[in-house]
Amino acid sequence: MQMARFFESRTVSSILRSRGSLNRGGEYDDTVQKELDRQLQGRGRPVQPSEVFPTSAGHPKGDLTLVNKARVLLHVAAVQSVAADARVIPFKESHQIASSVRSALDAMAAINAADGVFSPVGTAQRIEQERLASMGLGHLGSIVFPLLGTGQGGATAAEVVSPMLDAIIDFLGDARNEKFSSELQDIYIAAYTQEDVNVVTSELGRRLRQTIG
Repeated sequence: MQMARFFESRTVSSILRSRGSLNRGGEYDDTVQKELDRQLQGRGRPVQPSEVFPTSAGHPKGDLTLVNKARVLLHVAAVQSVAADARVIPFKESHQIASSVRSALDAMAAINAADGVFSPVGTAQRIEQERLASMGLGHLGSIVFPLLGTGQGGATAAEVVSPMLDAIIDFLGDARNEKFSSELQDIYIAAYTQEDVNVVTSELGRRLRQTIG
């Protein structure tokens, strides 16, 4: 639960951390990581595999909020720590990918059950969440998944898209999630390259043909 630093690499984590911060002439208010750290107070690290920690999308005047119109970031433990080598290994196995996806959807459902109010008490983010909840606008309706395990993880889109879709379909087909599923309007999978886009759309098309057939 330590996001990549702004300058560390062009990863999803570093980009979200940067865009969720307020940049004051090169000095960043590291809003997202601060909120994540507050949630981990008293329990420490490392966290359990596929465990999810929600934060707001960062500073109210940050790009994620103002430009991308994002409200929530779901931080999932999708890497494994190897203490002997002082490094982490991103999840690649199908069951690990599927578990991370389902955990994220479970966390999103829990947020909706709380009317979208979950940030630490006294923060500007929670005040905004309470304002939206008071107007009946606290529930989330869409989620964007990166291709988990790809990029620096080393897995290919073809290896991870199938278990990701399996987890999504399994979650939506679970009768226990019927109320949340009715609130969920869109699920997106973010693909970085055209090759990845082709892989994702091909797999979606294959599954659609199976359903129709």
